[in-house]
Amino acid sequence: MSVAMQVPPPPSVAGLAATVSTDGEVTVVALRGEADRATLHIVRDALADVIADGVGDVVVDLAQTEFMDTAALRTVLSARETLEGAGRHLTLRSPSRSAGRLLGVFGLGHLADPQ
Repeated sequence: MSVAMQVPPPPSVAGLAATVSTDGEVTVVALRGEADRATLHIVRDALADVIADGVGDVVVDLAQTEFMDTAALRTVLSARETLEGAGRHLTLRSPSRSAGRLLGVFGLGHLADPQ
C-alpha cells in the first residue's frame, strides 16, 4: 500500500520543487524541475530532513528532473554515503533524460532503478 503525503509542503524556488512522501517503509524524495547550484539548498534540505528522520531507505525520484548538474549529483551522493553509514540505502528512481545522461557520464547508472 502506498501512502503519499507532503511533509512539509514542497518548497519551490527557481524552478525546483521537492516532495517527500512515503511508500511503505521507504521515503521518496521526488525532485521536479531544475536541480542546480541555484536550487541546491532545496535538494540538500529535503535530503537532510529525510536523513534526520532516521528511519528506512530512501528513493530519490528523478523522473521529472528537467536538468541536474554535478553539484546536485554530489549532494545526492553525499546523502547516499551518510545513509549507507547508518545502514540505510538510497536508490535513484526513473532518472529523466538529463539526469540519466549525467549518471552515465560519471559511470553511476548502476545507482538508478529505471521504474
